[in-house]
Amino acid sequence: MTRQANSPRLGRPVLLDLLALGLLALATAAFFWRVLFAGAWMPAGGGDLASFLYPNYQFVARAFQSGTVPLWNPYLWGGTPFAADIQASIFYPINLLVFWLAPHITYRGLMALAIFHFWLAGAGMYLCLRDMIGRPPEDATGRPASSPDLAVMVPPLIGAVAYMFSDFFIVHFGNLNLIAQAAWLPFIFLFYHRALVGDRLKPAIGAGLFFGIAATAGHIQPLIFITLTLVLYTVYHLALGWHRRRTGSNTTGSSLVGSLAALCITLLIGLGLAAVTLVPTLEMAGYTLRSDYSYAQASQYSLAPAQLVGLLVPGFFGRDPAVYWGAWQRVEVGYVGVLTLLLALLCLLTRRDRHTGFLALLAAVSLLIAMGGYTIVHGWLYQFIPGLGNIRAPARFVFVMGFALAGLAALGMDSLINNYERTRSRLAVMLRAAPWVIGAIVLFAIPLSFYAVITSQDKDPIIFARTAAAANGLVFFAGLLVASVLLLYLSYRSVLRPAIIGGLAVGLLFLDVASLGGNVDVGRHDPTGAFDHPAIISFLKSDASLYRIDTRTDIWHLWQPNTALLHDIFDVAGLVNPLSLADYDRYLTGIPHRSSPLYDFLNAKYVIAPKDVVLDWDRFVPVFDADPALNVYLNQNAMPRALVVHQAIVVPDHEAAFTALHMPDFDPTTQVILETGDGLDVTPAGAATIHIDSYQLNLIRLHVDTPADGYLVLSEVWYPGWQAEVDGQPVPVLRADYAFRAVRLPAGQHHVAVRFTLTSWTVGLVISGITALGLIVWGSIQVLIPRLGKKREARIRQAWRNA
Repeated sequence: MTRQANSPRLGRPVLLDLLALGLLALATAAFFWRVLFAGAWMPAGGGDLASFLYPNYQFVARAFQSGTVPLWNPYLWGGTPFAADIQASIFYPINLLVFWLAPHITYRGLMALAIFHFWLAGAGMYLCLRDMIGRPPEDATGRPASSPDLAVMVPPLIGAVAYMFSDFFIVHFGNLNLIAQAAWLPFIFLFYHRALVGDRLKPAIGAGLFFGIAATAGHIQPLIFITLTLVLYTVYHLALGWHRRRTGSNTTGSSLVGSLAALCITLLIGLGLAAVTLVPTLEMAGYTLRSDYSYAQASQYSLAPAQLVGLLVPGFFGRDPAVYWGAWQRVEVGYVGVLTLLLALLCLLTRRDRHTGFLALLAAVSLLIAMGGYTIVHGWLYQFIPGLGNIRAPARFVFVMGFALAGLAALGMDSLINNYERTRSRLAVMLRAAPWVIGAIVLFAIPLSFYAVITSQDKDPIIFARTAAAANGLVFFAGLLVASVLLLYLSYRSVLRPAIIGGLAVGLLFLDVASLGGNVDVGRHDPTGAFDHPAIISFLKSDASLYRIDTRTDIWHLWQPNTALLHDIFDVAGLVNPLSLADYDRYLTGIPHRSSPLYDFLNAKYVIAPKDVVLDWDRFVPVFDADPALNVYLNQNAMPRALVVHQAIVVPDHEAAFTALHMPDFDPTTQVILETGDGLDVTPAGAATIHIDSYQLNLIRLHVDTPADGYLVLSEVWYPGWQAEVDGQPVPVLRADYAFRAVRLPAGQHHVAVRFTLTSWTVGLVISGITALGLIVWGSIQVLIPRLGKKREARIRQAWRNA
């Protein structure tokens, strides 16, 4: 019996769902057994989880503990608008909970947070598919065709395991922001599907709520992909409804207005809740390195067609980054398991419902987009989809393909265990073709791979290792294919009960994804070891002055670029970040050498470098050598963080400022280049004195005594939102020396306060607050009105009895 797509859902026994979620938790623990129980570390070397997120989370936790919202981060890259960098994920609800419960989060705590999101992705996928598949069919007697518990539980479990351990999540374990957003896709789709299929707007509010949570998780790319998924589903749903009405097969369905209203409600609520993150991010986008990405840059890390072999043999080119040898950039290829692909194929052969059609379409479109520069589709999106031109790595779209394939596999499993009409005949076709495929692999592919291994033994050891790894992957694929086909054959012959078939299927799929993915990028050494330089940190902390360090000396393997952020030390640079401010990056990379006055202007007092570094020894002297690998060198010409100059050169535009900056006669100790403001050329009677009274994250207070009119110049990066007060009166903060700040001062003594008030963050906070308040009010009304109605009905009944 073919089930109607809009059939009513089976009531969900709480214990059954809890059991399924518990099994997914056990599967997650079993997958990460080396990390949870054997002391291993992921990713090996740390990746972004260690070098970027670990210092960021520590910084945010310290700021919140001190009662400060870290709108500005003064410690890296000369200062940067921290709250405007979406990757900071300051306001992601789960992160806020972590900062509250574990303010001193460790790296193992971060790994646990990443592992939690694997389970969250599986839990969401289970609940989403549980809702989409609905009730089991009935046989001729009116009874369920198989065990009700099995029919409800096993198919979504198959989809959950396939999605949560898909290639995207495994490859990006260290990119917590990415997998956090991808983990929420099933929850969003669950409620959005309800809104469209049921032609109701209430579920769209739930979809918007989860969309908002996902949007704060810290990466814009998956958010755009999720939005495209919802738009595609809306178009598909409307097209399907139009076709059915036109053919007379179904006169019901969502109206155009209703569907578009559901989409608008979902996006508006989601974007409204996340406005506190997205509005400042949108403002910052125009000032970053990504503001002018070419198509060649945006299409970097595309999924090459040849890499699609990884859908069957994920380790063919070396899945672990330490052994990857492909001719293309290493990207995720979308592996979801051999059984998943067979069940998805079975679904396509047996089902003709709305879910199958959409998921098949979604998988195909996702693959085309993931291939990036290899297909024209990505080029169209780059040109016409706002925001997509500012991000690269289109291969990441495979997480949507993984979602679609996992959904198709769940529907295929549902057809298998419930023995739908057409299932046996289509399964028979697959089983007849299977021996030919398996035979070709066993008789041709495997012997050829063994021949390659044998003939490469006397070759370069690296070539031999790659050949052997590819052969192992091929043999493993053959074994998984045989096991999967055997399972389908047993189901076809009804040798085993559906309950056993379902259990074996879940077990086989987990064995597949865990065996091939559980050891990817696992290390034995603490990746935060490169942060551990207590002697150097102690020396730097002993200097009470305000200064910056410079670690751009090829010491990443010895000193993590964001180490300064962990210890509240200022660095002229940090980890390479595509969301760094473009003007400061251009200033920094435009410095010809460390003997330049432009370098001294950065307040770079100390250089941390290997012991054999070559520097200008007339300027730099070693001052600390107690670290076994690194020395600290003093820049004797480093300028203070703040100075007063009495010559101001006003130029017509930003490019002219950069040109003037590099003129041979420019001296930052006596001159400042301005793009707005008044020129100045006076000779002071003496030197100005500056005392920095307070230096906080979002506020600097200074006492300045200048004998003549001048400009207070700060080697602090300029960005919209910096405001100044001189003796309590507001004055403008001018862009100075291309990327820094200056404040005009008359002669005399002055108290100066320079404060960062990120207006876009304030606007976003207000929008998020209003949206959240509206949801609370709406939810309260939804709860109170039925209760008031019940009380009124009870009073009427009581009055009737009394009468």
